[in-house]
Amino acid sequence: MSTTQFTEKQNKIISMRDAGSSYKEIMSQIDCSQQFVYKTLFLAGRVQKKGRSKISEEIEKQICDRRTEGATYMELSVEFKISAPMVNKILRKHGLTKSR
Repeated sequence: MSTTQFTEKQNKIISMRDAGSSYKEIMSQIDCSQQFVYKTLFLAGRVQKKGRSKISEEIEKQICDRRTEGATYMELSVEFKISAPMVNKILRKHGLTKSR
């Protein structure tokens, strides 16, 4: 349970968001920045910070196996829904890229 005390403005932001208002609607009605809306909702536990998703060792192994079978970076990128640079980083980590 949070012990954070919110101002009247912040309570209005929280209730508007809980009622389904968009950030734009809240910013317009409350006359505040998007950052203030986000920070208020974050402190109220209504938003979570997004972090990078971790690729499991099992997925990395599958990527390496597919690469040794001849799959291209682009094919791996599409198949595993990650960027080509991330594919390269994983393959480099496992020694499967050519040195310059």
